[in-house]
Amino acid sequence: MNALFNQLKAHVSKRITISDDAMEYFASLAEVKHLKKRQRLLEAGSVSRIQTYVNKGSLRLFYTDEKLHDHLVQWGFEDWWVADLTSFLTGEPAQYSIDALEDCELLIFQHDQIEALYVKFPVFERYFRILIQNAVVAAQKRIIVGMSENAEERYLRIIKKFPQIEARVAQHQIASYLGISPEALSRLKRALIERERGRKS
Repeated sequence: MNALFNQLKAHVSKRITISDDAMEYFASLAEVKHLKKRQRLLEAGSVSRIQTYVNKGSLRLFYTDEKLHDHLVQWGFEDWWVADLTSFLTGEPAQYSIDALEDCELLIFQHDQIEALYVKFPVFERYFRILIQNAVVAAQKRIIVGMSENAEERYLRIIKKFPQIEARVAQHQIASYLGISPEALSRLKRALIERERGRKS
């Protein structure tokens, strides 16, 4: 197994005990895909039967409403998995689109390959169950945060959780994730700067 898969191997090994043979087989299933910034990986309305591991770069998963406004639901940086899980698990048309926020190197795994992987190496069923459980927990926590915190609290939360976010993601994308306009985000940030200056003076 070459260096391309070292990061993925470390990700898997943190969650399950895995043999070299099993990891080699898993790596052999991957399709290596490169995306340029803004290039689309998934279009809403199409059926998505892939799980995508981000080896380098970043993706966004987003919903486009009837007014053609994009709403960022999830981003995925290095060492993250990104997918429209409903489409992947059910075969229904995807509700979300996925595109590249930066140039990306991705490892793509097909649904049928993963199902065959479970038969050959059942330990991977536990691995993907852990991933899906984590995704469900994160989604439910985000719902609670959205209902209980204001925009400033949500902004400070993501800056603390993702310190690199403002260097790598455009402001309008952060605003979309927060559910506010870019103008509202600019006002919020100015207010925070002024408040910090007031504390120091």
